Amino acid sequence: MSETRKRAKLAHVAVHSGVSLGTASDALRGKGRMSDETRQRVLDSAKALGYRSSAQARTLATGHSYIVGLVVHEHSTTAGPRLYWPKLQAEFTERLIEHRLVACTMTLADLNRLDGLPFDLIVFAHLQLGDTLPTEVRSNYQVMDIDLTGDTADANSLRVQFERLCSQSFDQLAKLGAQRPALVLPPDMAAGHPAAVAFTQWCATQECEAVIVEVQADELPELSPSIDGIFSILVNPDWLVRSLSAQGFAVDSLPLICLGPEPQSANTAATVGRLTLDGASVGRQMADSAAALIYDRQPERLQLAWLLDGQPFPAQ
Repeated sequence: MSETRKRAKLAHVAVHSGVSLGTASDALRGKGRMSDETRQRVLDSAKALGYRSSAQARTLATGHSYIVGLVVHEHSTTAGPRLYWPKLQAEFTERLIEHRLVACTMTLADLNRLDGLPFDLIVFAHLQLGDTLPTEVRSNYQVMDIDLTGDTADANSLRVQFERLCSQSFDQLAKLGAQRPALVLPPDMAAGHPAAVAFTQWCATQECEAVIVEVQADELPELSPSIDGIFSILVNPDWLVRSLSAQGFAVDSLPLICLGPEPQSANTAATVGRLTLDGASVGRQMADSAAALIYDRQPERLQLAWLLDGQPFPAQ
């Protein structure tokens, strides 16, 4: 049986081409001062030996690992399952590949388990007030925040865009006949959240009561029978429809728009308005911004785009 051939190392290339280790490294990276003949001799030796640099060597040589971590919403309960927008994550991953970067999508708990992996950048997408990255993560990695509650110019821009979306969603409920809608939010999201602010302002202009309901322990608080429309954010639509039915609401005729998780039940999907990010547009922009930061360019400001039941919202 033939002996397994060992992988060629940089030292083998240096010896084979008759140069120092440093010269061999420079030649393979297109760096350093040397004659064209010497550089070509090193390249020929590397090809003859089947040499290819290891990931660790490339990281040390370039200062980049070319790995981008996308940290997403991780809360998972019956009422509020983990948020998963596959089109956005797929577009983000595919677009990064065009930038010669690799995406690694995870929750914050996953990031803690992967502590020490040499991410070039952490993209932290969080919608709730209490979502934070540990201080040590921000100390060890470059972070691109996609959030609605910060005090940066980017966060302010996203917050304005999100509040506009909420107002447009309430207008949509009104077009469907709702005169006294309610806003349903997951735990710890009501007070001070942009959705609550936008709803309060909208109700003031409509001269109606701002009914903001916060889900508690997977239970929907008792709603007044006068509620005639629902806008929910990051709440399981299947669970919400069951809970409303249990309280006596005729969900088949109740205007209902759900932003967040996709319904799993076909009956629910036919009952609710499914509001999601336009994954193709937003995923591409996120990837372009991540690449710009890694390659020391100024990223463009993120412009949110939305789909209601698969169609652009608001309608163009």
